[in-house]
Amino acid sequence: MWDDARTIGGDLGTLFVLLGGLMAGSTLVAAVWGEWYVVPGFLLSAALTGALGAVLNRWGTDAPDTDTAHGLVTAALAWLASGALCSLPILLVAWTVAIDPRWLSTPELDRTLVVFLSPINAAFEGMSGVTGTGLTMALDESALPATIQWWRSLVQWIGGVGVVVLAAAIVLTGESGSFRELYEEKSAVESIGSSTAETLRAIWWVFVALTVGSVIALWAAGMPAWQAINHGMTGISTGGFTTTPQGIATYGDPVIEAVLVPIMTLGAISFAVHYYALRGNVRALYADRQTRWLLGLVGFGTLAVGGLLFAGPFVERGDAIRFGAFQFVSALTCTGFQTDTTLGTVWSIEAQLMLVAAMTVGGASGSTAGGIKVVRFMSLTKGSLYRTTEAFYPDRDRTPQIAEAEGEATVDHSSSEFDQAAAVGLLWIFLLLFGVIGLLLVLDQPLEVVLFEVASAQGNVGLSAGVTGPTMPDAAKAVLMANMWIGRLEIIPVIALLRVLLKGFGPDPDRDDDD
Repeated sequence: MWDDARTIGGDLGTLFVLLGGLMAGSTLVAAVWGEWYVVPGFLLSAALTGALGAVLNRWGTDAPDTDTAHGLVTAALAWLASGALCSLPILLVAWTVAIDPRWLSTPELDRTLVVFLSPINAAFEGMSGVTGTGLTMALDESALPATIQWWRSLVQWIGGVGVVVLAAAIVLTGESGSFRELYEEKSAVESIGSSTAETLRAIWWVFVALTVGSVIALWAAGMPAWQAINHGMTGISTGGFTTTPQGIATYGDPVIEAVLVPIMTLGAISFAVHYYALRGNVRALYADRQTRWLLGLVGFGTLAVGGLLFAGPFVERGDAIRFGAFQFVSALTCTGFQTDTTLGTVWSIEAQLMLVAAMTVGGASGSTAGGIKVVRFMSLTKGSLYRTTEAFYPDRDRTPQIAEAEGEATVDHSSSEFDQAAAVGLLWIFLLLFGVIGLLLVLDQPLEVVLFEVASAQGNVGLSAGVTGPTMPDAAKAVLMANMWIGRLEIIPVIALLRVLLKGFGPDPDRDDDD
């Protein structure tokens, strides 16, 4: 057990040293904007985080190699700890302004920054950032220091691609086992390169290229350069943090919205598809089954939500398709950009539930999006249809085509894929309901509004029905933070962590080897 802890500690130490470097590097943004008062907070955060990482790294020297179980537990602890560590710059900058050292020429402590004097509000922002959720405690993002705006965007950018890198590392380096089988997904990143290092380099190359393209497209559409940089980063990472007081609704610009829709969609498509498309194989965009299903869901959801808004008495009919399309794509891709701030007050319950369904499904595996993933939705849909209709067909015609892998799918393979999707889907729904019950106990809000907010947190989306904010009880913030963490990790690493805490890394003594 001690050697296992050293292995995990060494891996966490590497991550913390990286985070410390990013905190220190962000002081360059402070220098550009002349925000010298934020420098002490960022440097102290960098020193604490880097020192913790260095200690863990040294402790993990010569530890045993990482296997699948270590990778899953490390992932669970990494996202949990990173949320807390990434909150440090926000918390310390707020306290620096509150203390107001004379030699730093700090600005007045406004109502937006005062919120982050509370450690739980800062921790909420950090967890929302690293999980790519986008729910926020900020009252007016435009009033935040530019360096904090940058830090929030950078955390989401790193956190978004981080889950893809994690999946690649587990799938490509882990040994076979039940956890790996549940975590491995079709059409994901394992097919990009011949080695782990090559695959991870390809992921970053694709991610940087898409980010640069997104920033340029938003700037060309009329978004100011600084805002284009931040929204390009959080858009392609399907994070959803903004630098404007009412999100994308601040602009009210159909051109900017039209540019953001494909950016959000690209962020929810598998990196493997992007890799091959950018290398000239454009056919990969329509040959990949997840991409086809994702685009089909976008079309269906746009018409469905737009139709519900058009039929309702509150939303202007000329804006029904425009608002419906943007909000649905934002929900399905788990981005969380919002152009209509009346989701919880004006939209019909039916339209809200359509968004809840989209947030539950999420984007493609191997992408930065959250949710249960399109590949699992496909397996559940096709598997359910097969199992409810198999009795009506002769035995010779009962070969299911769930996986659509190369060659003809086998019954065993398809059943395994269906069972894995069902297991993750059931756990996802159970934990969603657990969060809903927890929030209902501490909030006086209608069920549909609470369901919307919890689905947004667990799907790592960031759309809000107006519930999330600094006035929420601390218990409600803790519930949503737990849902963000669980949703980003797709449940399996959390289960692995709980199993290790209860029984250690050894074989399950209750398990029969013949099972």
